[in-house]
Amino acid sequence: MIDRRRFLAYVPVLGAGAAAAPLAACSSGSTSDGVVSVYSWRQEDSAGYAELFDAFSEANDGIEAKFEPYNSTDYDQILQTAITSGEPLDVIQLRPYAAGRQLMDDGSLDVLTDLPGIENFDSTMLSAATGSDGEVYGVPLARNALITMCNQEVLDAQGIDRPTTWPEFLNACEALLGAGITPIAQSGKDAYILGILYHAIGGAALTDAFIEAALEGSADFTGEEFRASVQRVFDVVPYAPKDFVGMADDEARNMFAQGDAAFYINGDYRVEPLLDANPDLKLDYLPSLPDSGDEYRLVNALDGSYGVAAESPDLEDARKLLEHMATQEFGTAFANIFSRISAVEGVEPEDGLHRKLVEDIQGHGITTVLQEIGGGEPDVKAEFENALQGALTGQIDQEEIFTIVQEAYEAGLER
Repeated sequence: MIDRRRFLAYVPVLGAGAAAAPLAACSSGSTSDGVVSVYSWRQEDSAGYAELFDAFSEANDGIEAKFEPYNSTDYDQILQTAITSGEPLDVIQLRPYAAGRQLMDDGSLDVLTDLPGIENFDSTMLSAATGSDGEVYGVPLARNALITMCNQEVLDAQGIDRPTTWPEFLNACEALLGAGITPIAQSGKDAYILGILYHAIGGAALTDAFIEAALEGSADFTGEEFRASVQRVFDVVPYAPKDFVGMADDEARNMFAQGDAAFYINGDYRVEPLLDANPDLKLDYLPSLPDSGDEYRLVNALDGSYGVAAESPDLEDARKLLEHMATQEFGTAFANIFSRISAVEGVEPEDGLHRKLVEDIQGHGITTVLQEIGGGEPDVKAEFENALQGALTGQIDQEEIFTIVQEAYEAGLER
């Protein structure tokens, strides 16, 4: 059995009610324009992909790849509209696990199991890009580490040591608050950000046994273990900005980058924009901390994969692009340009922080169950995130979170 505990797949899923129509029916009759279009939800990566794709073009007889990114929260609907309107599509960034499997299972995507270079990804990465038929439909992109980033300069100025347990972290937040410093720059305007917050701090509160039970279909999301992990979110509310649930992530990130907060909880993909905003930022990170002892966890995510539309008018060139994206050459360039962790095996990050993250993933990495058991209707992960946001804004009682998640979980088991 695949050891999924080492890896977390976490990204927003297809919106409620969005049923993927087959691409084949939409793009029949289209002709090649000599340009491979690449749909993505990563607008902030445009400049980096321009550099990566220029290198690909130079090495592949001038094949042009065009990066077409959209806002992350709008991406699923935009992709659905493109599919149903018959717009010719080439390469599509896929959500991992069940969320992307809708396209994998309806014949919309080209099979990539035999793509040269697909062997450069381990089974845990490929499992997130595999259809119900066991075939691979996506080239994995990157691992995301979900972490609490620290402004070490702020901590040092207050004489606060790096926390190693959850109680130490809360004590550090209390000391910062007493000194008139906002402890945590946190956003909650988009519900999926609250999911990141939960996974980054709550992962260490879940046992391997709970995770295995959830994957096997026998977990109780109304029980004490899951409750304790969710309680951590409510424990940090006093240390976040007032009304943080209405705050956008850009605002929270800027607070942290400028030294107006000591901690910022998100994914390691925020490291580069943080350092762009403040090159002098003394940056460190915390994994998910244990209640006691030293058995911390590093929750990490597959940030999707890239698949090829089965009826792409540029199918051969699109497959060449994905073949290139499966190489160590591309993985290394990707890791260095974006300061991220490539999904290609053997790629060593250039900066020390990401090298440390890779080591922590290898030794302490765990998965979350919410993505792997989600993707249906209702979706467990989306239901949890929306319920968490509702409880934080007083629209529902905290107790309702667990009933909502359990009901969505059980509904998935019945399908």
